[in-house]
Amino acid sequence: MREVVIILATISLIAVGCGQTRNKANEYVAETPQDTLLQISGQSEKNDFSNKLHEIYQYFVENIGGRYANTEYYKDIDYIGLGVVNPKDFRFQLTTDTPDQPIIEIDIEEQELLIPIFWKPDYVIFYMAVVEISDNQYRVQANNKMTVWVNKGEFDFYTWEDLFKKTTCIYADIVYREKDIHSESIKYTGEEGYALIVEKVEGGWLYVKAETEEEIVIDYYWVRWKDKNNKLLVRPIFLM
Repeated sequence: MREVVIILATISLIAVGCGQTRNKANEYVAETPQDTLLQISGQSEKNDFSNKLHEIYQYFVENIGGRYANTEYYKDIDYIGLGVVNPKDFRFQLTTDTPDQPIIEIDIEEQELLIPIFWKPDYVIFYMAVVEISDNQYRVQANNKMTVWVNKGEFDFYTWEDLFKKTTCIYADIVYREKDIHSESIKYTGEEGYALIVEKVEGGWLYVKAETEEEIVIDYYWVRWKDKNNKLLVRPIFLM
């Protein structure tokens, strides 16, 4: 009988010991910053923000992007901003507009979060409109509804005037004989056998030359590149 009592007591001690061990393990998990418990709020916020970006991106791909599938171009942004930025490398970080400001890593060849104005990832072309400039960051349009922050050191900034000087040519729906929307206008489709080459920028207008592939100048026109609401009206081309 005494042996039975000893065995039962031993089993009880082992059980208590295991319970304490489990409790110690739980305490360790809760108190370790590297583990997930203390990261949940920030990670959840990051995931929510990423999910919203991805949702808008998916809508663009499924409903709008098809129109631009061959050109990697999207001009239907509401605000062209103060200029544009382009990443210096294939990868960069963005910071969300949320209170905790979690950081999201972006690879422009694989990302499905941002909708730039013009993108050709294999050539490191990923132009985004700048909404605000701080000491160390640019706030840029992530899509038509959301903005994000990016680090200045990872990007090159261009005014729109600078950007048009970098273009190979532009596409525009209408060209004008004079710098006046009431002057004679011509519909342009891009199939006329000539390209529109930017010669100079004057406010909201571009002075362009119509030039063939053989570099023969056909004529000169004026093109409105933005409207009174700061919406982009032309399509800049950087590669041919």
